[in-house]
Amino acid sequence: MYGVILAAGSSERLKPLTKKIPKTLLRINNVSLLERIINNTYEYLKTYIFVVGHGADAVNLEIEDMKQKYDFKSILVFNPKYSTANNCYSLYLAIRFLLDNNMLDDIVVINSDDIFDKRIFLRLIKESRKTMYSILIIDMEKQLGEEEMKVKVQEGKIVKISKNIPLQEASGEFIGISLIKKEYLSPLKSSLENIMAVNPNLYYEDAFQQMIDLGYTFEYITTGGLFWNEIDTLDDLKETERKIKIIEGNIA
Repeated sequence: MYGVILAAGSSERLKPLTKKIPKTLLRINNVSLLERIINNTYEYLKTYIFVVGHGADAVNLEIEDMKQKYDFKSILVFNPKYSTANNCYSLYLAIRFLLDNNMLDDIVVINSDDIFDKRIFLRLIKESRKTMYSILIIDMEKQLGEEEMKVKVQEGKIVKISKNIPLQEASGEFIGISLIKKEYLSPLKSSLENIMAVNPNLYYEDAFQQMIDLGYTFEYITTGGLFWNEIDTLDDLKETERKIKIIEGNIA
C-alpha cells in the first residue's frame, strides 16, 4: 500500500507564514503537519509519493530529516502547475506515476494540510481489509459551512461529493483522507483527465463524483468524533494549536 501526500499548493491564505514554505511544514507543538502525517501512517505505508510544488526543496529537506526517525521510502513528483491548477492535477501526476511504473497497489491519499488522530487512520486500514471498494473518511458531527467538501450518503455509500451540496442535504464532510483500491487507479486517472479538460481548477473530488456517476462504489467510514482539522487559514491554525496543546500538552 502506497501513501500519496498532496503538498504542492502555495497556501495563499496563510501568508506570510507560507511565503517560502508550504503549509504542511508549519509546526504545531514543534512538530510539522507533514511529520504528524508520517508518524500516524508510516507503519502501514512504507513508500510515499509526495507531490510537491511551492517550497519543494524545503519539503525534501523535511523528508530527509524524518527518515532519521521513521522507516519509509519516498518518491517526489514535482507539479509544475502548482500555482495555476487545483489539487486534481497533483493527484493526476501521482496516479500517472504509479501506473507508468507499474506500482499497482491500493493507495491512501492524504491532503498535506490535514491533522488527525492516528485512530482515524487505523479505522480506515481496518475497514479496507473488509471491502473491495474505495473508502472516504467523513465527519458526520462537525457543523457544516458552505466551503466544506460535503458528502451525501445513502445505504452505506457515498452518492454525492461536492462543495455545492445544499447544507440540508449533506450527510457530513470529507476530511481529505481516502483509500483508493488499485482497481480504481486507471479509471480515476481517466476521470481526472476528463475533469481537467473541462476546468483545471476543479478538485479531485470532482473526479470521485464522475466515477460514482459511472457506477463505481465509494464507501465511507466516520471519524467517530475523534479530533481532526484542515489548516486553510490563520484562524484554523490558531484553533488547531489551541486544541493540540490541550491534547498533547504545551510542548516547547
